[in-house]
Amino acid sequence: MSYGLNTRPFHKPLRPIALRTDLIAERHTRLHMIPACDSRSETDYIIRDDMDDEIACTVTGKKFGGQPGREFRDKSGLPLFELHQKSIVFKQPWTVRLPGCGDKDLVTTQLRRTFRDFGNGNCDLMFENAAAIQNKHTREKMMKLQTYRRQSMLYAFDVLDGDRKVVEVQESVQKNEKLALMPESRKGYHPILDIRVAPGVDLTLVRFLIPYKDAADLCRLVLLPLSCRIGCMGYEELNAIDND
Repeated sequence: MSYGLNTRPFHKPLRPIALRTDLIAERHTRLHMIPACDSRSETDYIIRDDMDDEIACTVTGKKFGGQPGREFRDKSGLPLFELHQKSIVFKQPWTVRLPGCGDKDLVTTQLRRTFRDFGNGNCDLMFENAAAIQNKHTREKMMKLQTYRRQSMLYAFDVLDGDRKVVEVQESVQKNEKLALMPESRKGYHPILDIRVAPGVDLTLVRFLIPYKDAADLCRLVLLPLSCRIGCMGYEELNAIDND
């Protein structure tokens, strides 16, 4: 197994992809997701732009109605989004909402059910593309991005729009003081991640990849054995799970 570097070509999307059109990348952008690793810190992660080292946003753990989640704030400290973790993780791991907007979801997720995808935490992200202003109907604005975990000893995964890789995330070989290459050494390990974003992609979407890393860990440690059972299920049993 390799370090999983650059397995797919990087492409600009055929049309802009956004939740917020004011934050669409105009250039190839490199970001660093840095864990706070300090119990006194109010933030869990800081995302910085590689070009000027300025803070792009902060991420903080927060509970919503007893369920764990995360709160995303811009560099000035104003809240941007809320991420809500679902109780049935293998059905829909998490959703994204605007602050204080009740149960209206901006982004929904779904773990893919093939044995390979389910065991790696690979999932689909569905949302209304705010940049698709030329389309008249909501259904024409809906789009899906897919995450793919690479076969790697490090955290490394791609985000695809169809067959075009528009975001690339991998554990930083240069910025981490050490690399946890063995499964037992990853417990409590929070590496710095390098993130590449293609021009035409909303930088907001990058922030929602943090829980995907968490989901990949959860799937590998907890849900992979369950996926063996799910792989043997029939359609009626799977539909029963969906209708719970």
